Amino acid sequence: MGMLINIDNGGTLTDICVINGNDFYKTKTLTTPYDLSKCFFDFS
Repeated sequence: MGMLINIDNGGTLTDICVINGNDFYKTKTLTTPYDLSKCFFDFS
């Protein structure tokens, strides 16, 4: 099984969920509307 990444951009917070085999990670981070990738890379 591969890695599954789910990102839900909201107005204030962005939800990030990562499933990799039996490992499961989730977090919330501040949304960065000027660069939506920044909030993901701040998480990792």
